[in-house]
Amino acid sequence: MKGLILAGGSGTRLRPFTYSQPKHLLPVGGKPIIDYGIEALAAAGIREIGVVVGVETDGPLRQHLADGSRYGVEIDYVFQPKPRGLAHAVMCAEQFLAGEPFFMFLGDNLLQDPLADIVRAFNNTERGSVIALKEVPNPSDYGVAQLDERGAVVRLVEKPTHPPSSLAVVGAYAFVPEIVDACKKVLPSNRGELEITDAIQLLIDDDRPVFPHRLRGWWKDTGKAEHLLQANQCVLDELKGTVEGEAENCELSGAVYIAWRPPGAVCGARTGVRGARRACSGQPPGALRLVGRRFARGGLLYPAQHPHGGGASEPAVRTVPFHRGQVRKGRGKGPRGVRIPPPGR
Repeated sequence: MKGLILAGGSGTRLRPFTYSQPKHLLPVGGKPIIDYGIEALAAAGIREIGVVVGVETDGPLRQHLADGSRYGVEIDYVFQPKPRGLAHAVMCAEQFLAGEPFFMFLGDNLLQDPLADIVRAFNNTERGSVIALKEVPNPSDYGVAQLDERGAVVRLVEKPTHPPSSLAVVGAYAFVPEIVDACKKVLPSNRGELEITDAIQLLIDDDRPVFPHRLRGWWKDTGKAEHLLQANQCVLDELKGTVEGEAENCELSGAVYIAWRPPGAVCGARTGVRGARRACSGQPPGALRLVGRRFARGGLLYPAQHPHGGGASEPAVRTVPFHRGQVRKGRGKGPRGVRIPPPGR
């Protein structure tokens, strides 16, 4: 099975953030959104991944993802000249897909459930596709699925005024190869796009089964600013704090991540450390010592070697909004803060 990540949209609903970069590179939990999709497909055992890019996203995504080797996958790029809908993106990727089954994932979506569960459900079917569904309170804002008494999908409607159910179609699909031909038969919708829901409906009408996979965890479509903030909080809530050092006369509270500062990294003046005295300046590479009454109040600190951080060429620490991680002043005398030894000591 191949993977297909759709990342051709310009992200107009996320202006002004997307004036300078694609929405798929906006950080959630200190990591670009698209990285979660790539890593989730890799964890599901999918090694060949095609990334559909558009005019505005082509260059930045190629630069960020490269050949995919750092994710343990092989990435090919599929160019979509205009964002004419999800079915059109599948048609653009026909050569890459080469008649094989594939897993399609929207590059601006985040799922708590592992994609491996959907792949497993697909492998257990006989020539049937599997689509992820999530019960939502506002189904009229999404594509909606209707199930029969056996639990199979019998009808899909895109953003209906009177939804037949509360099951929204999530941006994760495991498709049989026949979906490509179905996409070619789709006519433009009222929005002027070739809808993937119409292509799936053609499969159903052609007696090709489509099975639902109901998500248990959260699902976030980060197409709007408020959803991006919600996704950020969901991801951060799952992070666990780590302190690779010794606390001196202070109290660590919440999911604080403090670790080794790699040699050569330069700590910038704005590190998100509040109430601290000269948290990084004057320290040699690696000898990061965090001092002050409060550290990262309202934020998580990420050193550059944290899995959600960057490389040594970036600032040594990064912060993302969080409401619990902090360091409180202790009652004893002497220096306070966290001393972080070099790795291996």
